[in-house]
Amino acid sequence: MCIHGHDNGQDTELVHDDLDRLQILKSIGVRHMLLAYQVRNRAADGCAEPDDAGLSMFGRSLVREMNRVGMIVEVTHVRKKSSLEAIECSEMPVIFSHSGIQAVCRHIRNIDDDQIRACAEAGGAIGVVGIGAFLGDPSASAQTVFRHIDHVVQLVGAEYAGIGTDFIDDMTPTWEGVLSAKETAWRDPYGTQLYEGVAFAPEQLRELVNLMIDAGYPD
Repeated sequence: MCIHGHDNGQDTELVHDDLDRLQILKSIGVRHMLLAYQVRNRAADGCAEPDDAGLSMFGRSLVREMNRVGMIVEVTHVRKKSSLEAIECSEMPVIFSHSGIQAVCRHIRNIDDDQIRACAEAGGAIGVVGIGAFLGDPSASAQTVFRHIDHVVQLVGAEYAGIGTDFIDDMTPTWEGVLSAKETAWRDPYGTQLYEGVAFAPEQLRELVNLMIDAGYPD
């Protein structure tokens, strides 16, 4: 199980300021948790923050306690400096479970080569997201998902690349009912709406695999 939802569920605010809650969460099945979701919380800065102060003192303690209890630190949705400091602070591999790649699509939710390299060097993994807005392709085609995956593979190796679709349905009706006015107003510095288009579907996996084979990927 991952703490991965919305309305303050997609970050570490559930812990509040009580690190003992991590052991309780681990005992009921939570295995990884996002440090922050879009905005600043008591641990780290989210990717929508205009500034990037990095991990707070509490955030560093939180990462160390997640290591101790055996919970994976997750830095999708987290601002660059905060994510890099989490990777450096953690004694265990850290993951970007559902991120797009900045080199392919400039978007506030996507991660750059520095983040990819740091994650891989620490033994972590990058799951490529399937949301059209983050891919730079509202149709979320298999070809575009492959471009994001291939960038990771060419940069750090196939063992650090994965698939983290995030959603598998039409994004428009999905988000209309759950996003706050604040969230729907967010735009990244490149002018892209945060949530638009559809998401990569399981039915497209065969096409994605064929693209990998055609590119010379081994089994």
